[in-house]
Amino acid sequence: PSLSEDSLSDLKADVRRGGGNDTLNMKLNNYTEFVNRFKAADIARLDVYSDSMTLWEISPAAVNFLTTVLDETNEKLGFNLTMRFEWTILREPESTTAQKIVSGVSEIAVLNEGDAELNFGKPYVNRKALLNVVKNCNTSTKLNVSGLIPTFLWARESEVTHVDLYPNPVGSVDPRNNKNVDLSLQHYADPDKVIQGRNCPIWDGYYWSINQNSKFVPNNTFYNPVPMGDNPNKVQFYIFSDRIVSSQYQLIASYGIIGLYISVVLVIFKFVRLTLADSHTRIIFQEMPCPDLIMSLVSSTEMVRAQGEFVLEQVLYRKLLLLYRSPETLIVWTGRHRHLKEE
Repeated sequence: PSLSEDSLSDLKADVRRGGGNDTLNMKLNNYTEFVNRFKAADIARLDVYSDSMTLWEISPAAVNFLTTVLDETNEKLGFNLTMRFEWTILREPESTTAQKIVSGVSEIAVLNEGDAELNFGKPYVNRKALLNVVKNCNTSTKLNVSGLIPTFLWARESEVTHVDLYPNPVGSVDPRNNKNVDLSLQHYADPDKVIQGRNCPIWDGYYWSINQNSKFVPNNTFYNPVPMGDNPNKVQFYIFSDRIVSSQYQLIASYGIIGLYISVVLVIFKFVRLTLADSHTRIIFQEMPCPDLIMSLVSSTEMVRAQGEFVLEQVLYRKLLLLYRSPETLIVWTGRHRHLKEE
């Protein structure tokens, strides 16, 4: 759901207190300026329960390979392991240029404690602890993962990236920007759900779960209308969506104000050209100063035709053709000076 105006004000106040005047990589003046670019309807806050909706589907061969690679005795094999977090946003944009599905990814290294110094203080996942969870199906151990899952996502026209709204201390990551979570492998087998003496496979399986243990933003608040017990696993995200131009105004967005100006000028020019096309051949007939004699000749031709004087009609018609075939004669017969002379 979109933020309310009150929630947006709380977020701005919290960022203002913790953001200072440090600059962002996106060349904004400060952290609060980025939030001020958006209205409440452009920001979605997701307070979700973070237990996986699907079981962990992995073959025994894949587990054997993963544990072999994670084993310290096989470090000499030279595998560089990372843990990745991918996100995908599905939307219904009104612009034809904006992508319907946008996604992004972040990752951190999987290292031994002794190799942490080689990572230059960046967050990492403990290799030995991850091996213990995967190899022994250990559901009691919680892996502390920091710097992997971002809190603030910026959905733009063709991509979605994570942004930092709070200054990161030197050599570390502010937990409000990239949250600290506990990653754990869970197993659920309900003894009451039995089919012919065995547990139902739907209710008997392993799945991953993450639980945010860093503070929620702002004011450490979490709201989800669905009750899930006293202390469920949960996580929070903010999605900032850029406003995009509707398809109706795609021409302006594609070509800019100069393209719009050129298009309008071309349309007007074409309309004027069609209006005035061949006007030099029509002016002499449509702009006669005094067409009374021409009208008298036409009326006389019509009159003799009605009386059956076809020979006389032919003579008058030839005179009419002679007038229209000779612009000089037509000007003499219809000129304003002739009209004044007759008066």
